Amino acid sequence: MKLLDIDREAFAAGFGRAAFPLQHRLAGDSLFSLERLVALSRALPADKVEYNAGDLPISVDPATTPHRLAQAGVEHHFCSAHCRQAFVDSSAQASATR
Repeated sequence: MKLLDIDREAFAAGFGRAAFPLQHRLAGDSLFSLERLVALSRALPADKVEYNAGDLPISVDPATTPHRLAQAGVEHHFCSAHCRQAFVDSSAQASATR
């Protein structure tokens, strides 16, 4: 099953420079559930995990953001206090459902 539909020309022209259309069928896949993604992030070396809510431009170094959270030995970087709190809330919700 094909999970991504990407226009190759638009991707080549826009990647890292401009937006381009992308369609996917990832949302329904269990590998992309919050629980599975959190488990994956915990299994990876801490220096290889970065939480980015998508609000940071590519050129911004996450280590320079003031919104941080250390959790289970992993330091997470956020674009804003709002994104940090959303992560805390979703983590608490995921823990409560286990």
